[in-house]
Amino acid sequence: MSDSNNQKVTDTDNLELSASETVAEPTEAPTAADPLAQLQQKIEQLTAELAQERDLRLRTLADYDNFRKRSRSDWQRLVALAGERIILQLLPVLDDMVRVVQQTAAETETNPVRMAVEMAHRKLLTILQAEGLTAIEALGMPFNPEWHEAVSETDDPQQPDGIVAMEIDKGYKLGGKVLRHSRVVVNHHPQEQTRGEDG
Repeated sequence: MSDSNNQKVTDTDNLELSASETVAEPTEAPTAADPLAQLQQKIEQLTAELAQERDLRLRTLADYDNFRKRSRSDWQRLVALAGERIILQLLPVLDDMVRVVQQTAAETETNPVRMAVEMAHRKLLTILQAEGLTAIEALGMPFNPEWHEAVSETDDPQQPDGIVAMEIDKGYKLGGKVLRHSRVVVNHHPQEQTRGEDG
């Protein structure tokens, strides 16, 4: 009995040994392929990460480019606004110079004060025009609320209805934008009503 038991144990050991060998054999074949599969998977993973990093870099560069353009645009707008504010504050000085020249027009051309004011007016106007300031034409033009501000009306039968008859303060544009409307007196013919319309 003990011999048969020993033989059973040996047979069982052989079965277990051969079963483990058969189990080990299939794992060896995929193990040899596993490094290639793992490398292929790692390559795909790194390629995907590289694509993500490249996309992130391109987005960052685009964001930076947009920021740079926006900053430049904001700076230009700020400089233009500052220039506009300064020019707007200089317009009353320009108006006063024009008034002095107009008031002293009856005086001789040799009046040193008048000549100095005229020269200063020309210089200031030249500087402002170099910055883009242009005068709005008003006198004798049809009234346009985009450019003119009506401060009064007059009834001059010699001029057509709706024409600017007098300019109180000159208007100016800066870069195509109205900086100050021309303050004007508009010619207006009142509609004459007949007796038939009244009754």
